[in-house]
Amino acid sequence: MTTGPVVYVALGDSTGVGVGARDGRGYVARLFGRLAENFEQILSTLKKKTHATIVVTNVPDISSAPRIPDQWRGEYQRQIEQFCKRSVEIANRHGVTVFDIYTITKKELPSHPEYFSPDGFHPSDQGYELWASQMWPTVAEASDATE
Repeated sequence: MTTGPVVYVALGDSTGVGVGARDGRGYVARLFGRLAENFEQILSTLKKKTHATIVVTNVPDISSAPRIPDQWRGEYQRQIEQFCKRSVEIANRHGVTVFDIYTITKKELPSHPEYFSPDGFHPSDQGYELWASQMWPTVAEASDATE
């Protein structure tokens, strides 16, 4: 088993999105599936070997990011929804607290371009503050519940 951070970036052509595969799953989706298995192992290990309060967050809906071409927004949103659904299923199976940034950002980001940094993709200071301020009650509640 590999330890340490994993950075996964997929750049490519039509093979990156699975053109030609019956189910549309190319190598990117298949590798991603193996990373969801890693998430399962991480949560399982933390639950078994620690007494840590565990709070996980799904991912923000960045499909409205200025950097995302209009024609790809629907596909981005679909993939983000799938990732969020899967990560929440895994988190729930392990009995950990889940913070849902996806629903908040799906509502907020399209009408708040200031939440994106100048690169048009990552959060700005205001975007990170939204995330932190919205997440804090969930973290505080989870921490209180274990004391």
